[in-house]
Amino acid sequence: MHLITNRLGRAASLIALAGLAACSSGDDGGTGPGPNPAIALTLSGTSATVTAGGTHDVTATLARSGGYTGAVTFTVDGAPAGVSGTVGTPSTSGTSTTATVTISVANTTTPGTYNLTVRAAGSGVSTATASFALTVQAAVTGSYTLAAAPAQVTVAQGAAGTTSVSITRTGGFSGSVALAVTGAPSGLTTAFAPASTTGASSTLTLTAAAGLAVGTHTLTIRGTAAGLPERTTTVQVSITAGGSGSNEVVLDLSTCPLRPTWFAVQNGTGPWSVVTPTNNVYRFTVSADRGGIAFPLGTTFIVQYMSRTELTHADSFFCGTLGQTKVVLGTVAGMGTNDFAQIWLGGGAGNASHPNTTFSITQVKEGSADLTGWRHNSLAEILGTPGNPDRGFIKRDQDIPNNGSVGVVDFEGPDSFTPATAAITVTGQQSETGLSHTMSYYTGAACHIGALYQSAAPTTTTMTARGFPASLQRASDFHQLTVSELAGAGTVPTGYTGSRLIQQSFRVLADRTVALPPALARPIVTTLAAPYRRLEATFTVPEPYQRLVSLSYNQTGSARTVAVNATTGWTAGGTFTLTMPDLSALAGWNPAWVPPTDATGTWAVMVNGNNLTGSSVCQEGAFIIQATELGTF
Repeated sequence: MHLITNRLGRAASLIALAGLAACSSGDDGGTGPGPNPAIALTLSGTSATVTAGGTHDVTATLARSGGYTGAVTFTVDGAPAGVSGTVGTPSTSGTSTTATVTISVANTTTPGTYNLTVRAAGSGVSTATASFALTVQAAVTGSYTLAAAPAQVTVAQGAAGTTSVSITRTGGFSGSVALAVTGAPSGLTTAFAPASTTGASSTLTLTAAAGLAVGTHTLTIRGTAAGLPERTTTVQVSITAGGSGSNEVVLDLSTCPLRPTWFAVQNGTGPWSVVTPTNNVYRFTVSADRGGIAFPLGTTFIVQYMSRTELTHADSFFCGTLGQTKVVLGTVAGMGTNDFAQIWLGGGAGNASHPNTTFSITQVKEGSADLTGWRHNSLAEILGTPGNPDRGFIKRDQDIPNNGSVGVVDFEGPDSFTPATAAITVTGQQSETGLSHTMSYYTGAACHIGALYQSAAPTTTTMTARGFPASLQRASDFHQLTVSELAGAGTVPTGYTGSRLIQQSFRVLADRTVALPPALARPIVTTLAAPYRRLEATFTVPEPYQRLVSLSYNQTGSARTVAVNATTGWTAGGTFTLTMPDLSALAGWNPAWVPPTDATGTWAVMVNGNNLTGSSVCQEGAFIIQATELGTF
């Protein structure tokens, strides 16, 4: 097959060799040999991989010698069907001519490696050849977009800041995306973790040299993936004057939807102090390896004990809902009496129940996502009365504009399905406590949640779980089963006033045995002196947990709640004490934030653990465990 044809003659636009080789004579007057006309062909590369539907450029260079000036024709042998090429305008320099050869591969070209031979033939000279290996790979399906949150980062001189880069995948794209940054000034170091990923996110760390000038810079984050155009997003980095070097913590809440009205910090186990922000940026020093922050948020007063490193990411309390802005509407069909439906899209949730047929999904993330739904009849399950069976719904790759509609979610229509089922056997149950289970379904590279149902609470140890058939699943889809043991159902063991749960992630729904995690021993909870109700809890954390521990208490008849949390960066586990500090002497303190001294109510001590290798639960075999003890004050 002819890929390229180009004639080089004596026309002004082509090359004609000047300075032909001449005969030479020696000192003895003899005559030397005459010229030997010849041509030689070289290529700038000997191989290339091209995705079907793509192109590749290679430079062909023709060299003439021996005074040859004849016309030359280029041909290519071995090119597969669907491959074509063009030759750009030749460029001449000295005795050689170069031209750019553009190889175009059609979408229909069969993937494979093809050995091509480029030939240059002219009258009176031997044909010149060059080999070229063309590898055609299948066209990439789908695409992706990038977004940074927060999109504005403040970094002090000599310190570091981070932003999370989300990769939203559409159309089934699951390839690796490589990330890079351009536009960073000298003295600002950038690093991705990971730098290339098939997942849904990467963390960009920005480290400012101590001598970097104060100012604002716009950085471009670039994503490259084989077979797809480059994708970009931007992040603004504000460099501020350095404080106390690596001991300074900077929380930039300027772009967060929630901001505290009062904020206190603790360095190690030292005294608490109030921090006043500048333009919603909080700066404070933590010279110890751990510290704490305290602030009111709605009707809850939060105390968070963390390591110094963890404190630099504490803005997650306030910025966690960034990127969830859309509201999407729709209607349901195929619903009967007492049926309840949950509908999910892009991490946002909506619901409908018979006879109401309309719903709205709020907090929907931008980009394409899978629309999932589940019909469930709790009364029929609990009472054993007639009712519609569970039924699922899925519609892939939906990108609905804000206030747009998904149309009709019909639980008897072509996008609905009969659930798959599996037997769940539970071990480690306390005698006669109640068991329940819930099922969720996560879709897409972004691991968007879709809750399916919550079961009744039987006292038996075997339950039937329902989910998505394997035939409807994609590689990025995961089930998440939650099994809970609840005190208060049946005859509770003496002294057991708590609960336990375990969440397991897996792709394919199949029969499985679930072992409940260890129970939490009864903590010692006391009231400490203060002008408000101040509790302290001492307890031992079983080894499987030791991820996050908390003490929370709520005033009876009021929404006022206190939550005291500690991460593994603050405590190594074992037996320790969580205390609500006395903050009443600090400037700006408002006693209305917490229960008064004469308040009564309930408390809960909770311990958590998991085996996650990142923040996503979309991992085969991933689990999260939790145990709680309850009491009154």
